[in-house]
Amino acid sequence: MNDTRETSFEELVATALERGSKARSITAVCGAPGAGKSTLSDRLAAHLNDRETDSAAVFPMDGYHFDDLILNARGWRARKGAPHTFDVAGFAQMLIRLKRNEEAEIAVPVFDRGIEIARNSARIIPRSVRHLVVEGNYLLLDQSPWHELVPLFDTTVFLDVPLDELERRLSERWQDLSPEDCRKNLPKMTCRMPSLFRPKADRPNLSCVPDFLRAQAHWTKTLREDIQTLLSWILNRMHALMKTGQDDAHF
Repeated sequence: MNDTRETSFEELVATALERGSKARSITAVCGAPGAGKSTLSDRLAAHLNDRETDSAAVFPMDGYHFDDLILNARGWRARKGAPHTFDVAGFAQMLIRLKRNEEAEIAVPVFDRGIEIARNSARIIPRSVRHLVVEGNYLLLDQSPWHELVPLFDTTVFLDVPLDELERRLSERWQDLSPEDCRKNLPKMTCRMPSLFRPKADRPNLSCVPDFLRAQAHWTKTLREDIQTLLSWILNRMHALMKTGQDDAHF
């Protein structure tokens, strides 16, 4: 039965509070690259911690990237970030351990984007955490072995963002890449988004694009347009001044 429904950020906070009131509850935040998973997860944990200190933490899936030594040995380095380049079994075992919450604290790995490598035991999740927010691209992927993770989640959230907005965000994220690399990466990523990252329709989910993410996207778009307008005015003004100088010199 399809019980997927849209929700607001406030409803999501209320759901997490209710489900984590007596024991640790895991909220999975899933979506395509650029959907806003980290922003939403951090915001959700911050709101929950405002209610009760040290009651919420974020656990990103990215800490379970295979190391480059393994990727290179298997010829997968160029596909780093694809579903098969993660230690899904290790991630699942950590989720089971976190779900049980039987230890005073548990150290989890965190992916360091500065060096593109996972750092082991880089974040501590104490027993006081009742609201664990897990975020990642493939948490609801309907492929083996990813689909075996779903029973471990108490709440699942899919960030439903239009494809054109995802393309815009990824273009900004990859602005340091060469234009050629960006042109290569963007079509590969966006053509896979509808089928790869969207969860099955018959799986329990909350579909969510919080207002603050919409506002952030609108603000970014408006700022970019204002900058483009200003640059255009400056270039036109410089052109006019140069033309005036040339005319004066000719005179």
